Amino acid sequence: VPYKLEKRRTLEHGELVLAVAVSSFMRLAFTCARGGVKVWSLTGQKARDRFPVSHIPVQTPRAYLRTCLLFPDSTALLTGGSNLACVSLWDLAASQLHVTAQLPCEGLSCQALAASPQDSLAFAGFTNGALRIWDLRDEHVVRCGQGHLPDKRGNGTRSVVVKGPNVWVGGLDTCLRCWDLRMAFRPREYQFESQIMSLAHSPNEDWVLLGMANGQQWLQHTSRSESLMVADDHDAILSLKFSPYGQWWVSVGLDNLITIYSTLTRKKLFQVPETCVMCCDVALNSRLIVTGSRDNASVYQVTY
Repeated sequence: VPYKLEKRRTLEHGELVLAVAVSSFMRLAFTCARGGVKVWSLTGQKARDRFPVSHIPVQTPRAYLRTCLLFPDSTALLTGGSNLACVSLWDLAASQLHVTAQLPCEGLSCQALAASPQDSLAFAGFTNGALRIWDLRDEHVVRCGQGHLPDKRGNGTRSVVVKGPNVWVGGLDTCLRCWDLRMAFRPREYQFESQIMSLAHSPNEDWVLLGMANGQQWLQHTSRSESLMVADDHDAILSLKFSPYGQWWVSVGLDNLITIYSTLTRKKLFQVPETCVMCCDVALNSRLIVTGSRDNASVYQVTY
């Protein structure tokens, strides 16, 4: 497990960062804001970087992004948002960034994405509570479902994760839902006391981790009704990520801290101060953590 985080780089996006992703294989970081996604090189020793190597701007009038998702093999990036006709799939392996698939979602506002590249499936959760699944090979809609009831602002679904054949969806109606893709499209439901702001799935255990608006963190077993509260920090948890091998996880939220937990003991290992952190991601080599805070992102090196 890690014992220290060191900030290595600040990426000056220039706009409120809503989502981040990091690829240790390609040595790239991705920052998503309303105006578009910026791609940053992590080579060299720059302490601050204002010049991305690429930029994916939103070109549709009155449209804006809400989220992005990097595929595990770093070959593609999904982007989704509001007033857009589709969720876009970008090819990162080509010499120039370009869209390889447009997944239709006319009239819907996307704020959560997931993918199962081995099954050629993409998933999106929307502010009206809908869940949509596409086949990436021909871009057609495989399934649609109603997930979370939207609140008065319409912010229904907040997070979507895929673990095996199951799709887990969390949102503001305090209910965790699970769809088994092998069966009829009717979800199992698990009721909690607080709004679900973020989800993460354990890579090697049968648990899904929930980050709540009341600051609690819960583990929900994927095949039993068992649930365990593993943290209670009072401030909303906005983003969670397990390390690739599942030995630890990172959480960020309104407590202005980056917190690392041990999966084995389910206890805090240490915390690092960082103000207004909205999102985080962990690299596949377990050596880098990227966080989004205000109008920039921070790249941390993990020391074991």
